Amino acid sequence: MAVAGRPHINMRQLAKGRKRAFEASACAKAILAGEHAAVYGMPAVCIPVRSLRARAGVDSAKSGVTIEAPDLGLAGEPGAPGFPGGLEHLAAILRETSGALGIGFDRLKLRVESSIPPARGLGSGAAVSVACARALAGFAGLDLPPETASAIAFEIEKIHHGNPSGVDNATVAFEKAVHFRKGSPPRFVDPGRLTFVLADSGPAPPTASMVSLARGKLGAPGEWILSSFEEIAELAVKALVSGDARALGRLMDRNQMLLSAVGVSTPALDSLCAVAREAGALGAKLTGAGGGGYMIACVMDEDAQAVARALTASGAQGVLATGLGGESVQ
Repeated sequence: MAVAGRPHINMRQLAKGRKRAFEASACAKAILAGEHAAVYGMPAVCIPVRSLRARAGVDSAKSGVTIEAPDLGLAGEPGAPGFPGGLEHLAAILRETSGALGIGFDRLKLRVESSIPPARGLGSGAAVSVACARALAGFAGLDLPPETASAIAFEIEKIHHGNPSGVDNATVAFEKAVHFRKGSPPRFVDPGRLTFVLADSGPAPPTASMVSLARGKLGAPGEWILSSFEEIAELAVKALVSGDARALGRLMDRNQMLLSAVGVSTPALDSLCAVAREAGALGAKLTGAGGGGYMIACVMDEDAQAVARALTASGAQGVLATGLGGESVQ
């Protein structure tokens, strides 16, 4: 994955000239239509959630490479005895970024923090990958194009999820609403003004396990389901662009029915979706692989507070009201 024309940069020399850390961040994402079906080449519609972010900072060090994740209470030097297994994904990001940019990273400290809850369907892993790649490239004095950041994150997604669609890393790296189909360049869309409320139902199992669970119903016997996912996604992107909240809400409800039929929803997610609708939401569905994690509801601006309060009262572990631009409407 090396980038043509990139020279090898001696980080020892680079570190001498640096006095402060280089910091970068990346946003969360939420899928409005097409999760699981996207793995099989069906379209998906995904939006950035800019108010939730992963942040990475890189600073020079006297020797070696150290990775710190204060959120996890972990720190260590890759390759050294006792390096925490919980940091292996960050070490993989460093290696992948090094290969992509043709840079030999040494004598630095990489620190990662995130406000994006992990294992909740919000693209936490992709956001951490993109934030780290941006910080490492910036520390080396290089601009990192979004397509390169996306490609780096996709390689890490493969490690975590086995057969990812690529929609998470594309949305996170470009921070744009995307009409996505696996194997094709992402199509970025200019959405109309829409408001959403997201709520956390609790931890979700690994994405790979949920993809495996859905596989039995999305293979040959489930061709009609895939066709339905496709129809919903194509209509959803039109509603997204036009800002037709009512149409989008109805499509999200249909998408949730299919996800329940595939077996990736849960009673907790179904309950939060019902609570949101009863409080005035136009439609609601899980976002991400399912089995837990966040749901997302499409709402009118004037109903956002009421929906958020109802979800909080129902026991949601975290509630966020946001616009497509990431502006909080709390």
